[in-house]
Amino acid sequence: MVALTTILLRSKFARRMPDPIDPKKEHHFMWVAAQDLPESIPANPNPRPSNTDLAVYQEVLDSFLNKGASTPYTFHLKNKGLDIIASYVKNTEKDQYEVGFNSSEGLANGKHSFEIMKKNAKEVGDQYVLVKITTNVHPDFVAEMAMGLNTSVQVHSESILNQKGAFDWIKEVLKNESYADKISYVENLNLPMDIRELISIMVLFNIDINSLEGNVADKHPKYAYSAKAKCLAQFEEHPESFGKLRLILKDILVLHDTIKLEGPLMHNKQGGKAGALGYVEKRTKSPIELIFIDKETKVYLSKGALFPVLAAFRWFVKEDPKSGLYVWKKKGGFDEVLSVWKKHGPRLMSSVQSAYNAVGKDPNALGKNTVTWSSTYSELLSALLEEQDDN
Repeated sequence: MVALTTILLRSKFARRMPDPIDPKKEHHFMWVAAQDLPESIPANPNPRPSNTDLAVYQEVLDSFLNKGASTPYTFHLKNKGLDIIASYVKNTEKDQYEVGFNSSEGLANGKHSFEIMKKNAKEVGDQYVLVKITTNVHPDFVAEMAMGLNTSVQVHSESILNQKGAFDWIKEVLKNESYADKISYVENLNLPMDIRELISIMVLFNIDINSLEGNVADKHPKYAYSAKAKCLAQFEEHPESFGKLRLILKDILVLHDTIKLEGPLMHNKQGGKAGALGYVEKRTKSPIELIFIDKETKVYLSKGALFPVLAAFRWFVKEDPKSGLYVWKKKGGFDEVLSVWKKHGPRLMSSVQSAYNAVGKDPNALGKNTVTWSSTYSELLSALLEEQDDN
């Protein structure tokens, strides 16, 4: 058997059991002393990075260190142990086992416990942990199995989708951008942009899901403002449809940050005072980072105002009949889209202010109200039609 990576486990107490359903699978159970754990176990199947700052893992640490009310040296009786997926387990000598992994196998559950044990093994002495190793798992089932094992603290959907490779095309499109490493595709990473927020932005421009035909008012994607879980579900259910955005995705992200930054300025151009509005946010200390345009600002448009304005620009999107991908419908491409924002931004912000007044000056209600989405979309179309009449 050939493996890309191997580790050695030492255990005086080890048992092997066949799988009750699939005779090809085997399950190996071992009591392993913390100090005998190898320095690293491949963590490829685990759908999320560890976060040992969570309260539940402080409890795991206290138990491991025999602190507080913990009965000493009972860690192995209270911890679920480590679940490992491997290609094979081979007894190489007395009480020693070689475990081999391919590129998709490794520690499927228990990463937090593993890191806690490795960091503190020398301090505590004879603490043990149950290690369960399952071999001959079909590659297509590895992610599903890991997801099922990670249930004590629920794994977020984005981590599971990332494990399945659902975001790979997005990573490929954005890989050469300066902000490529500033997007979090899994939970527990403190980065400027979360993949759920990025997908919410993509929802605004998915004209398959949010059709511009018929009664557009029924198709305004206002759920993108407050329902990240629904947006993520849409992405999972319609992968081909979202994949159509690959040619214009970077443009959409630039437009997002541009409107977020310039929205208050556009409001001032039409004679108002943006600083007095509830949907214009202000930072007193550190500025926010607008990673898609490489700028920082302390004054910016809130999401409740930003998303309806941004969504209006989906009018410029069409499906290319040859490639089947979304493109900009105007000959000027994205430059023309930006020029429309520069020219008609004040009108759009005036429309937002009217909607804001209509919902009782509630910034949260602004993003949830159909009136906001309809008025910004209608205002943009009116401006474009007036231009046509002038020509």
